[in-house]
Amino acid sequence: MRATRFVGASALFFLFFATTASAVSLDPRGIGQALVYPYYTVNKGQDTLVSIVNSGDAGKAVEMRFREGYNGRVVLQFVLFLSPHDVWTASLSSIADDGGVLLRTSDTSCTDPAIPAAGVAFRSADYDGTGIVPADGGPTSITRTREGSIHFINGADIVPGSPTDVRITHVQDGSPGAGRPPGCAELSSTNVVADEIPPSSELYGSGAIVNVGEGTFFAYTPDAIAGFTDLSIVNFQSGLGPTLQDANSEEATNGYARAYLFNASGRPLALDYAFGIDAVSAIFMVG
Repeated sequence: MRATRFVGASALFFLFFATTASAVSLDPRGIGQALVYPYYTVNKGQDTLVSIVNSGDAGKAVEMRFREGYNGRVVLQFVLFLSPHDVWTASLSSIADDGGVLLRTSDTSCTDPAIPAAGVAFRSADYDGTGIVPADGGPTSITRTREGSIHFINGADIVPGSPTDVRITHVQDGSPGAGRPPGCAELSSTNVVADEIPPSSELYGSGAIVNVGEGTFFAYTPDAIAGFTDLSIVNFQSGLGPTLQDANSEEATNGYARAYLFNASGRPLALDYAFGIDAVSAIFMVG
């Protein structure tokens, strides 16, 4: 009975500090500043469906990164602008049996760069040596993109009522442009940065691996990292961030980022780390 009470008290401790303090933690409700989808695949006739929801009253600039499974190299990235209480959905499907991955979305939320109506293909440049990142010695075929993981990081909230907020918020007045944000083409790194504030932990999402022919549907909830950053960390220069390495905590006194976790006995701990990625690794190691 005492052990049960201790675990219950620890869970309450964790939930309280995850929602009131600023430190890296896995949110038990699945709501956070960063979402980690552990697996996508388009192999064996399967598609992967992805959704992300902004549950807050402020718009958000979310760094979207898709990473191949062999070595975690980026195969697609863009910034998604979610208006308040917005939902974004997309599908990943195979281009051909021996081809790569195509991301399609019918969603009208702003992205930078814009996603064409026909979709956008995953790329091999970050691992095959044709881009600015050196090859890693692994397979260089585009088929390497066919499975991997997904990281979505809320790099900044958008000031309510600001010019950027107006540009990214879906029109709801019944006009010809209803259902679409009015100013996606007007977004730029300069005018967005002027309207950024540190992000809140209000993202959640879902994933599903589907095979229509076989009638299978495997749904899952991504891991949600709360307290990921106390700073606005959106960077519009491709490849520069944010990534999971950019976790930071104002609370940290002996490092750059603080993590809330439990030890093997279930005792809650607050540990500081010199590097943000170590705080992220810690919560997953004991999560």
